[in-house]
Amino acid sequence: MVSDNDDHCPETPQGVKVDEKGCPIDTDNDGIADYLDKQINTRYGALVDENGVELTEDKYESTYGYVSATRKYAHIYNESEIKKKII
Repeated sequence: MVSDNDDHCPETPQGVKVDEKGCPIDTDNDGIADYLDKQINTRYGALVDENGVELTEDKYESTYGYVSATRKYAHIYNESEIKKKII
């Protein structure tokens, strides 16, 4: 049991296993506490979704791929603006 003064995660539901700081245990270190984790044994370093389930490459691309496209567009736009100023 962790005293209220030492509890780093005061909103942890009652009955959930906690570490010495009062935070929920995350056995596979994927950032999702075990009591919320739908895939308890995620491989080390894997990217996971909000449920702790490892993202496939396709799922990652469909979810986060737009970031790369946005950066690519911004780079092309900036390059064209620089060329306009030089000319």
